[in-house]
Parts: sequence; structure tokens; C-alpha cells
Amino acid sequence: MSAKKKKKAEAKVKKTTAKKSAATKTRAKKKVASPSKAAPEQSDAAAAQATAGDDDVLLQNWVPVSQAIDWRLSRMAWQSSADVLFADRRVPNRTHDSGALSLRNARILLAWCQEQQAAGSLPETVNVVELGMGTGLHLRLLLDHFQRLCKETEADHYERLQVYATDVSPRLTNMVREQGLFVAHADHVRIGFMNTMTPGMFVDSEGEERVDLRGKMHFCCANYVLDLFPIDVFRRRRVVEEGAETVRWETALVRTWLRNKELFASYTDLTLEQILELSKSEEPAAWAMLAPLYSLMHLEVRLYEVPLAQHPDIAELEHCADRQEAALGADHALLKDGTVVYHSGGALFAVREIAAALAPGGYAITRDVGLTTAELAGVARIHQHFGPTVAAGVNMLQVDALFEGDRSGLGAVCHKPQNDGVNNQAVRLISAAALPETVAVFRTEFDGERIAAIGRAIETAKQEKDPNKAMEIYRLAVLDEPDNWYLLVEAARHALGVAATPDLAIAIVQRGLEVNPGSSPDLWVVHGDAMRAAGNAEGAQVSYENALRTNPRDPSSHYRLAFIAAERGRFQLAFRHIGEALAHDRDGVIRREVLELLDVSLRGQRRFYEAELQRMQSRSDR
Repeated sequence: MSAKKKKKAEAKVKKTTAKKSAATKTRAKKKVASPSKAAPEQSDAAAAQATAGDDDVLLQNWVPVSQAIDWRLSRMAWQSSADVLFADRRVPNRTHDSGALSLRNARILLAWCQEQQAAGSLPETVNVVELGMGTGLHLRLLLDHFQRLCKETEADHYERLQVYATDVSPRLTNMVREQGLFVAHADHVRIGFMNTMTPGMFVDSEGEERVDLRGKMHFCCANYVLDLFPIDVFRRRRVVEEGAETVRWETALVRTWLRNKELFASYTDLTLEQILELSKSEEPAAWAMLAPLYSLMHLEVRLYEVPLAQHPDIAELEHCADRQEAALGADHALLKDGTVVYHSGGALFAVREIAAALAPGGYAITRDVGLTTAELAGVARIHQHFGPTVAAGVNMLQVDALFEGDRSGLGAVCHKPQNDGVNNQAVRLISAAALPETVAVFRTEFDGERIAAIGRAIETAKQEKDPNKAMEIYRLAVLDEPDNWYLLVEAARHALGVAATPDLAIAIVQRGLEVNPGSSPDLWVVHGDAMRAAGNAEGAQVSYENALRTNPRDPSSHYRLAFIAAERGRFQLAFRHIGEALAHDRDGVIRREVLELLDVSLRGQRRFYEAELQRMQSRSDR
């Protein structure tokens, strides 16, 4: 390739990369525009396309937010690749898989068993269900803690447990089985499927045996499940016409565009005509083919006036709007243009079904990103993206209102913890009966400030310039949450990188690996780094290989194994790992280090071949 052609090709790649980055950033920007007088006709799709820019392709015309393409792609992603989403960290799971929440839930379950036993109503079999178990680690650690707590209190509660570890993703249920995650609790745990829309209906993932647990669930746990349901946004406006006040409703509608047509080839082999045809299909296989294009999709959002008299949730919308106005006050700035109703319709349906499926005296705990104040719920917004998945904060004011005055018709009660809503985390305990002792423990265990304190401690330690003071902060935090493996990772990193004490780092991270040996490559990477710093190169390599078994796409593990291979002169192996590291370092976190290693390896390979050639020539001359 000539220098001129090479320069032109490099410029094209640079331009494409810049546009990819811009497309990804644009994906996150969604504003609700001013209202139109009437809802748009679907027939305006051709007109919209005709006036669009050359790079814009209309993929889906105006629909309510809950029916946007995003939600369909998200459901498909959870079904087909949930395990990869967690492993690649595109969907955060440290908050509920760290072990800290498991211990809190174990303490609450123990309090419930003790309260039921004191009342003479503890069942022989206690049915425990986790909806949307994800990696399964939260539930496994919960059982570990609960078993230990029962031994400490000399109680037989653990022996009574029948546990249902459930998800809707076959990839996750298979992963949990293959990892043997619940081997230590095999006599108590069944792994299978349960849909949050029909809680209580369990299907075993192996034998497909069905178990009806409706009305029999004593404890149901759902972490970050309700915020995966679609939401809709409405606004109620009071206008005066001819001296009379009239109520008008508007709803947020979205249409989806594909942008940057010249980038299509970077994501798919499909032609534009094929893309448009697939977008009209209802088949999951068709949407799986569109999924790689998600970062090129742009949502246009507008409020349109619509008649809502026949809407199935109109009573709920009216009730929510009334509560918003009462909470904010008539003169509040958020009410200037009307009353926004952020409608978590799917979450409301699901939480009602969960409450209905509880056993008499049973309880459920939900934890989600939530809107816990009228100010938060009074702002028009839609969903957030986590890779190809989407989530939306749950309007907790709606959830709370559902159980006030028995509006649910179930006789259930909803409880908040102390300091609810810190960092937008919302937890609720829903009980089928009065459980004063259990609720008291819940309110303390899920105190928002108490939970946030660990995160603040980690940040304080990272900012502390004195390594000994920082290590003391970590020590106190670990004393409070000894099984929080994420905390242990951070403490070990400090011990290794700042305090320069690899033996201490090894001891700390080994505790983390006892808690979580199979779902965090970070633990194994830090363990390998500490082993290498302590002079154990072979042990370091084993740790990095274990990290890859946890996540074969982990760029840090590939980089470190490439480094070891290059040190040993195994350049072909080093190049393979370098390629994997570059391919999976999506955000370029370690790109500079990997490219430097590539340069060193290329020069090392050249010297190796030159030396080899000299040896061969020397042998021929003899």
C-alpha cells in the first residue's frame, strides 16, 4: 500500500471510529419535546422519512414509550445473552451480588422464622423464591449466611427451607447449574424458570416439572427486576375553555431512527432493505439480527394530546396525578405546564401479582432503582441503556399508593426502610400480614444511609494519601461487611498497589475468592497480580487463567497472560491474547498498555527469529 493510500485509509478509519463514538453518546440523549395538539397519524412515516437527513432511516414510527423497539431488544438480550451481559459488566451486578445484601436478607429471614415460631405458625417447609436471580450469587450467599446464623442460634430453620432459584433466561439457569453454584445447598435448592408476571408458577429447568407455589411463597426476593418493566409517561393539564375547566391528557410517544448509514457495515452484513423488513417482524430471531445495531438507534420523543377515557389504568393515572399535585403544592414549578405522571404500569402489575402469590404470613422484598419523591416522579423522562438492555426507575409513589387503604384489594401492607431512596435505591417489604418484628429488622438492615456508608468508605480510602490510614478505613469496612467480595477486591488492590504489601493483598483477596470463586474475574486478576508481585509467576498465570474461565472475554486477563507469554518468548500466544484484549477492551481502558506490549512483542519476535536464523546458518556452516 502506498503512503498516500495508507494515509487515506487511516483517515477513513479515524472518521468511522469518531462517528461510532458519537453515535453511542447520542444514544443516551433523549429529551421529551413540547406537546403537539393531536397525536400523529401513522401514515406520516413516509413524510417523516422524506424530510429526514440522508443518514437517518425511520425504523419505527410513533408508539408509546413502553412499545419502543428498545424494550423488545432488551427482552431479547436478556433471553439470549444475559450471562455475557453480566460477565462483560455492561449490566452492573455488584450492588446485589457483593454479599452485603445477602447477609441483610438472611438476617430478615431469620427474624421472620423466629417471629413465626413464637406465634406457633412456622411451617414445616419454608418456601423461598428468588425472581430474576441473575448470576445466582446473591441467593447462594444468602443461604450461606442463613445456614451459619441458624447454627449460631441453634435453630432448625435452615433445614426447613425449600428454595427456588429462578430466572427467565435459559443461559443463566444453565450457567448456574454448570458452575455448581448451589452444590453446598443441593438438598434445598431447585433451579428453574419463573416469570415475574406470573410469580409462583415454577418450571424446573431440567425435568420441566411444574410446581404451583401461588399462595405458598413464604419469602420472595426480587432484586432489580421491577425496573426492567417498560414505563409510560403522561401529563395531565387543566385548561379553561369558555369559562369551564377541562382536563386534557398527553402521553409521550417515541419513534426510532437508525442514524449514520455509512456505519451499518461496521455492525451488520444486512442491507438497508433487509433491516427495514426485519423491523416489521414479530419473530425473536429477526430481532436478534437487529440487536447489533442498537447503538445506532436514536429515539425522538414528544408529548401528544390523547384521549385516555378508555385507558385501562385511567383510575391509577388520575390517582397518581392527584397525589403529585398534593405533594408538590399548587405553586410548584414542576406543575407549571401540567402534572407529569411517570407510570410504572408493568411494575405495578408485577408487584400486585407477587403480593397475591404470598402465603398467609409471607413476605416479599423488592429492590430497584426508584423514584421515591414527588420531585423525582414529577419530571418527564424515559429509560436508560445498559448495553443492549434498558431499565427505568420505578415510580415508588405508585407502588406505595397501591397498598394504602388496601387499594390492591389483597390486604397486603407495604413497608419502607429508614432513609429510603439514598442513591436512588428503593427497597420495599410487602407482607401478607402484620410482621412487626420482621419489619423492624428490615427497616434497620436496609437503612439507605447504612448501605451507602460502605461505598463512601471505599471512595474515602481511594482518596486518602496516607496508605496506612486508607488501609485502616478498609479494615473497618471489612469488619462491618466481611463477605462483601467487591469491598475485598478494592482493599486488596490498595494493599498491592499503594501499600505495596503483596502478602496482605493475597490474604484479603483469598477471602474474596472463598465467597465468590466463579463470577468475578477481578478477584482472580488481583490475586494473580499479588502472586506475581510476591515472586510466584506460575501461581499468577493460574490465577489469570481462572479469571478467563470466569469470563473468557475479560481484557485485563488476556493482557496479563500476553505479558507472561511475551516474557517467555511465546510470541504467537502473546499475539493471540493481545488480539483478544484489544477486541474486548470496549472503552479503551488498557489500550495504551496493550499496544505498548504489542510493540515490544513484535520487536522481541524479530530478534528471536533473527537469532534463530543465525543459529541455523551456524549449523549449516559446520
